[in-house]
Amino acid sequence: MKNKLTIVIGGASGAVGEGILSYYAMLGHTLVAVIRNKEKQRELKKILEKNKVDTSNIHFIINKYKTEKQITTLSKTLSALGKIDFALAGLGAWYMGPQLAQLPLADWKTAISNSLSSHFYFAKAIINVFEQQGAGAYYMINGIAAEKPMPGAGSICVMNAGQKMITAVLHEELKSKNIVVQAVASFMDIKTRKSKKMKGQWISAEDVGRYIIHLHNNKALQKKTWWHKLETPADVNV
Repeated sequence: MKNKLTIVIGGASGAVGEGILSYYAMLGHTLVAVIRNKEKQRELKKILEKNKVDTSNIHFIINKYKTEKQITTLSKTLSALGKIDFALAGLGAWYMGPQLAQLPLADWKTAISNSLSSHFYFAKAIINVFEQQGAGAYYMINGIAAEKPMPGAGSICVMNAGQKMITAVLHEELKSKNIVVQAVASFMDIKTRKSKKMKGQWISAEDVGRYIIHLHNNKALQKKTWWHKLETPADVNV
């Protein structure tokens, strides 16, 4: 395809990240899959191989990016690959449990680590790369829980709202530096390999990936808002 891009994917081994990675590989982009441990890398490679995804243009990076040293190492590793066009973050996992006030502290801490701190740490690493480049774009994948209170999923609602504010602050801080920061929030469930047989109104991980490419190429849309809600299937028909 024309205009091949170099794209970094945080959360590449997650259900949504895996779907976007496979879709972008099919389009022929150069991809950097950031994964936190070797086991997740092995699992991802097996899935890609099973689905006959060409991995020749995929760089796999294992880094937990939980400490300043790890974050700095990730930034240096990414910079060594050459110019990066954009990065996206599909981090965290869904959680259903007790009412928020009854949530065990261990589950609360896990939610913060997996669904909020992870976004902050990954953003630190990738924004550092873009500041050195003098340009770049960062897209955070979010969802309806950022705006809608959902009993039983309170911790995720709080974390997603926090993710939304991370995006908003980064957008304001970096817009004068030629660094685009935007959020793509699906208000529909995202169909993945794990949920493909479930019923209801769904969009696919590929739909989200296609919308992000569309957004990346549409400066007018970027200027209109930093918060992009996918509320109906028509929103991803781009």
